[in-house]
Amino acid sequence: MTRPKVLIIDDAETMRRSVIDALTPAGFSVLTASDGFRGIATLKETLDLCLVIIDLNMPGMSGFGVLEWMRKDGSPHLPPAVFMTTEVSESALEQAKSAGAVGWLIKPCRPEQLVAVAKRILAKRNANGS
Repeated sequence: MTRPKVLIIDDAETMRRSVIDALTPAGFSVLTASDGFRGIATLKETLDLCLVIIDLNMPGMSGFGVLEWMRKDGSPHLPPAVFMTTEVSESALEQAKSAGAVGWLIKPCRPEQLVAVAKRILAKRNANGS
């Protein structure tokens, strides 16, 4: 059985490592991108992602920029997106929801939170036949 693939897009190596450390033992394969542009390249190349976790504030292209590209691309293979950020403002949360994010994690988040979110989204996708 293939391991479900998750992409983490975050400019901080420590955050990418924490996602790998949390999700790999839980049965996920984790791909990483250090900025929005690399994240989009990975999204274009990897057709079997089950989830993308995106940092909101990154140099070059923000998480909102990545989400905007995903929405405009409209490819059926694009995975659901969750923001993982230090941003806690209600306006940013509303902007994320209207841009299409399906979840929001506040940094630093506990490994069990990451695993729970990833499993919940994977179960929902599987139930929908995606």
